Amino acid sequence: MRKSRRHILLLEDSRDIHVAFAALFQRVYGYVLHSVSSVKDALGVAGRLNVDVAVVDLAYGEEISARLNMIREWRTRSVGFPVIATSAHDYDGLATEAFTAGADDYVRKPFHFGEMAARIERQISRGRNESARLPKLDGIRLPATAFEFAGAVIHPDLRANFPDGTAVQLSAKQVGILQEFARHSGALVLRNDLIHAVWGADANTNSKSLDQYLYVLRRLFRAAGIDLTQHITPVLRVGWRVSGQPTRRAPLLVQR
Repeated sequence: MRKSRRHILLLEDSRDIHVAFAALFQRVYGYVLHSVSSVKDALGVAGRLNVDVAVVDLAYGEEISARLNMIREWRTRSVGFPVIATSAHDYDGLATEAFTAGADDYVRKPFHFGEMAARIERQISRGRNESARLPKLDGIRLPATAFEFAGAVIHPDLRANFPDGTAVQLSAKQVGILQEFARHSGALVLRNDLIHAVWGADANTNSKSLDQYLYVLRRLFRAAGIDLTQHITPVLRVGWRVSGQPTRRAPLLVQR
C-alpha cells in the first residue's frame, strides 16, 4: 500500500484496536488517524475536518442505535466519506441495519488488519469521497450547487442574490445556517441541532453566537425587502418552524 496523508476517523471502544490502528495506519502507511470513543467526538471530527473514511464499531446496547443514527445522519446530510462498520456481534441482522443506515462496508470482529487495510484502501480508491466530498470553510461544508431560501439564491462562493437585484457576500456560518433551514422546509429545526450542525457537535449550546448571526441575517434580508420572520418562526425557546410556503416580499423599513 502506498504512503498516504488521507484522514481516517476511528470510532472504537477497544484501546487495543486504537493502538493497533495507530501503529499500522498512522506510523506505517502514513494516514492521519483521528481516534475517538464517543458519537459526540466522532461528529465533532467529521464536522471540522475533511475525513476520507470512517471506521465505526457499532458497540453494544444503546450505543448500537446511537452509532447507527450517526451514520444515518451523515447520509441524510450528504456527507461524502465512506463508512466501514464493524461489530463483534455474530448475527447478520446488524449488518443489514448498518447497510440500511448507509454504511458502505461491514466487517465482523475479530478482523485481520491486513484485510481492514485493503478495505479502507478500496473505499478510498473508489473516489467516492473525492467526487462527493465538498470543501469546508470555517468548519462549514459548502454547498455543491446554489440553493434557495426565502427568495434568496445562495451560491457555493457564499454570494447571495435577492429578488430585488441586490447581492451580498455571506460568511460561511451564515450560509451554514441558511442551508439547515433550507433542508428542513416545513419542519421544526431545534436550536441545539442547528448549533451542532453549524458550530460542531461539541459546541456550547448556551452561546449567544447563533442569535447574533440570525440578527445580522434578518437585517440583510430586510434590506432586500424580505422579512425572515415569515419563513422562520420562533417556537418558544425550542427552535424555529421553517415555512414551506413560497416567498413573500415584505415592506422595507424606513430608517429615520
